[in-house]
Amino acid sequence: MKQKALFITESMTDLRCHLDLAMRLRDKLGIVFLVKAESLRRELWKKGFPSFAYTELLSDDVAHRVEEWWQENRTKPFELLTYNGFTLWKLMEFERQLILSDSFNSDLRSAVGLWASALPSELIEGNDGSPEQVTAALICRTVGLIETFSRLMRFVQPSAAFVWNGLFLPTRACAEICSRHGVPTFFSEEGYFPNTMVVDPVGVNASSILGTPAWEKIAKREPEEQEVDRLKHFIRRYHASGESRVKQSGEALKPGEVCARLHIGDNEKIVLYPAQIDTDTNIILSSPVYPTNEMVIADLAKAAEAVPGARIVVKLHPRDKDREREFAAVLGDRGCIVNDIQLQSLLATAHVVAVRNSTVGIEALTYRLPVVTLGQSIYSGKGFTFDVEKREELADKLNLAISTGGLPEGSRSALDRFLIHMTQRYLYQLDEGDKTNSTNEAIESELLASIDGSIGSKREEILPIGQTRLMDLLKEQGPLLHRGRLRSPRLERVARKAAKWAPLQIAPEEIKELCRIPRDVGLAFGR
Repeated sequence: MKQKALFITESMTDLRCHLDLAMRLRDKLGIVFLVKAESLRRELWKKGFPSFAYTELLSDDVAHRVEEWWQENRTKPFELLTYNGFTLWKLMEFERQLILSDSFNSDLRSAVGLWASALPSELIEGNDGSPEQVTAALICRTVGLIETFSRLMRFVQPSAAFVWNGLFLPTRACAEICSRHGVPTFFSEEGYFPNTMVVDPVGVNASSILGTPAWEKIAKREPEEQEVDRLKHFIRRYHASGESRVKQSGEALKPGEVCARLHIGDNEKIVLYPAQIDTDTNIILSSPVYPTNEMVIADLAKAAEAVPGARIVVKLHPRDKDREREFAAVLGDRGCIVNDIQLQSLLATAHVVAVRNSTVGIEALTYRLPVVTLGQSIYSGKGFTFDVEKREELADKLNLAISTGGLPEGSRSALDRFLIHMTQRYLYQLDEGDKTNSTNEAIESELLASIDGSIGSKREEILPIGQTRLMDLLKEQGPLLHRGRLRSPRLERVARKAAKWAPLQIAPEEIKELCRIPRDVGLAFGR
């Protein structure tokens, strides 16, 4: 029986990354996608992949269950609320912290997104956008997610799940439900270099496997000479390309031209700070000391006063270009705000790079630049960065980084091992034309081995159902299909497609429940 993998993705960018992996795995696994919008399903239909869309999974029945649950639990403290054994407060960690942040947008419909139609009317009509009311609405949204995705899991019965990011809803709920069903889950994210993707068994960014004790084993492994040579070649090629993981903007300039443009003197030291989006999951969840760009810029400007010749250069994020005046007002005369020079040109000129947890930190490390980290990241805490854990430490760490002029003493070997692992064992290469990439083959083999190893774990027992039996069961539930698209003659069409997809597995006792979302069954096989 062919095992199935469920890919859960949000945007077109995410989908393109996932598609690259899915295309390589489709000969070994049945592939099903869960996507945010109907437009993404059309792309998948062209590639021959069955899919579901979030919007299509909403139903009156889900909304009714959410309403019942809310009426029973509305007086309880938010942090004590549970649904089907899930602690809702925990699942909403990112959303809760975002609501309490200065960057929170109080627009309710923006917060709950596509799930507004599944919420109790009292939480939509007359909602004043207060943190308490928006939190209540998001809690009900989470209940709807759990209910819907639990049904989907029982219907699809995947042997593995590939979740994009997994730190925010709805993907976090998907990941938790997969874990509850004993389904191996892999977390994906855009990689740390151009045209790469992370596929991690634990999480992404600071929550990845490289943030666990597994790193200690990797750090002890002595690299082979050919691995060191490949790393040197990779870095030379990467720097020569002028590309960056971060979207480029501005001109490509030589170091002398950068200094002339920014009016940096020969004896002055450039401290480059690449701004990040304050509402990003990396910041909300992994930068508690410095939650905003303004705090970073203010502290860097103050720290620079005690470091002779230090000049702060703030590189605007591509999605935050309109904040130049705000940042300039905070920075004062201690530096400048830049938007018209490419990042690679700035890295080639900088003396120190200060980051919260940006991917620019890894790019800077390939230049052997001293990197001051202000938040938790995949590369911090490993000995080759200058880590700030309290705001009062920044001035001393910045001064130490500038005076050192490079990596912390004795850390070169650890950095090399980290970069070798990152580029040769960890990052999946996104290049559909390269079918013989040894790194990709190794990652794919590990993924398949993990999936095979999980088959013997405890699972909910299900009965395989063939074409005829599925059609009979659906006909038995015919009265429940009066809204839908699965009434005869479509029943027969669905049954015919069922025989071609996977093989389908579904428990007979669950047919009635599944048919309450009649669109689910049809959508699983495309149109």
